[in-house]
Formats: sequence, structure tokens, C-alpha cells
Amino acid sequence: MDESNPTCNKRFAQYGIPQTEEARLSYRELIVTTPGLGEFISGAILYDETIRQSGKDGTPLIKLIADAGIIPGIKVDTGAKDMAGHPREKITEGLDGLRARLAKLARGDYDRCRNSQPGIAFLSGGQAYELASARLNAINSQFKNRLPWALTFSFSRAIQQPALEIWKGEESNMLATQQALYHRARCNSVARRGEYNAAMERAT
Repeated sequence: MDESNPTCNKRFAQYGIPQTEEARLSYRELIVTTPGLGEFISGAILYDETIRQSGKDGTPLIKLIADAGIIPGIKVDTGAKDMAGHPREKITEGLDGLRARLAKLARGDYDRCRNSQPGIAFLSGGQAYELASARLNAINSQFKNRLPWALTFSFSRAIQQPALEIWKGEESNMLATQQALYHRARCNSVARRGEYNAAMERAT
């Protein structure tokens, strides 16, 4: 949930979802209230807009996230911009003014959040999990008799995309959307252990 508003709106536009703060809030609340999501997701990185939002009953999203057993974090950079003189290259901006932004967050009493700079995986569904399993198996073989490595993955786009395709901004699709999100999160968890297989896609 650390994607910027323009990026989120671009994804919404593909499915005819209104590109509004209200729609973005509904989508994010749908994610964080998915039953059992905390079984497989340990942390959620938020965008500046998200950390200030509250659910339909007035509960702050960061509290909904924490209550689900997920650690909320905050993205503190200002996004990727074209590098001067090299328009095909991107550079992350946001060091200028970072201290002031962090102070503002602290004044907002968001001490339960953690500053984060995540890696990004632009892979879809099973492709991401197959890749994770293959790489994990390779690492296990290489370091079999050495100190074990604890691995985590950030497959947020791959986990969310099938759910977004089902939701399409419709309240009536909420249950099916959350079921799809839970399923993808579970697959991600299994892939982390190197145990994912294609047969899981037929599981409910």
C-alpha cells in the first residue's frame, strides 16, 4: 500500500474504478480487514495518504493493520523521477525535506509505524511464487550445512492484482476479493518455504 496516488489511480483506471481518495480508502480498508491476512503478512508499508486515513467506523487504518497482527510502516521517499539527462533512468527522490516529514509523522503520533524502503517485485501470481520457490531451493542447496538464512519477500503487486481484478470498485465483490487476497497471501507464505506448486492454484 505504499504506491503513490498517481500509481494507484493508474491501476484503478484499468478497471473503471473511480480515481478518488474515497475509492483508494475503500480498497485499502478491504485489504487490511481481510480475515486471517496476518497469518501470512507480517508488515504493510503505507503511503502518506494512507497513514492518515480511517475506516468506515472511524478506526485509523494503522490500528486496523496492527490489530490484524501486521506491522505498519511508512514510505518516506517522494517517489521515482526521471534522472536529469537520462529520461529512461529513474532515481528516487525525497532526501530533501526528509527530516521535516519525519517530524510531522512523529507529531501525528504514528510511533507504531516503522520507516521502510522496500524492494519491489513486478511479477504476477504463480510466476512470482514459482520463482521464489526455485530460488529458495537453490539457496538451501548452497548453504545446507551453514547458518540458515531467514528470507522475506515483497510480492505486494502479485498478491493484490488478482484481488483488484475481482473487486473493480464494487462493494458486492468484497467477499470474493478478500478470499482471492487471502489465497494469494497463503501461496506467498508457502513459496517462502520453497513448497509452492501449481496444484495450489486449484485449492480454495
